[in-house]
Amino acid sequence: MKGIFGTKVGMTQVFEENGRLIPVTLVRVEPNQVVSVKTKEKDGYDAVQLGFNQTDEKNLNKPQLGHFKKANTNNYKYLEEVRGMVGYKIGDLLKVEELFQEGQVVDVQARTKGRGFTGAIKRW
Repeated sequence: MKGIFGTKVGMTQVFEENGRLIPVTLVRVEPNQVVSVKTKEKDGYDAVQLGFNQTDEKNLNKPQLGHFKKANTNNYKYLEEVRGMVGYKIGDLLKVEELFQEGQVVDVQARTKGRGFTGAIKRW
C-alpha cells in the first residue's frame, strides 16, 4: 500500500472529448518526508510516519521539536502514519511522480473541518 498526503486547493471542471462536464478536485501534493519508520520486529507492524506542510519551530511544542531533531528532519505541521509501506528510511522524500503513474486510478480519503451544529447561513 502506498500513501502520500496533500491539501485541497479547490474545485474546477474538465470537459471530456464527447462534451460531458466532470467536476474535479485540485489537490496540492508536496513531497512528503519520512520522519519515522516502524518495523514488525520492534513495533509489531510495518509503517512509516510521513511529515507534510513544513512549518517554523515557533509553531511546534518541545516534544514535537525533539521528535524532529531526533530524526534529523525538517519540522512539519502534520504527521501521519501509513501502514504497509516498507523499504523506506528516515529522511527519504516521497514524491507523487515516483509513487504513481499518470492515469493510474487511486483511492482518495479526506477529513472535513467539523463545524458542529450551525445555522443555514454558515453551512453554505
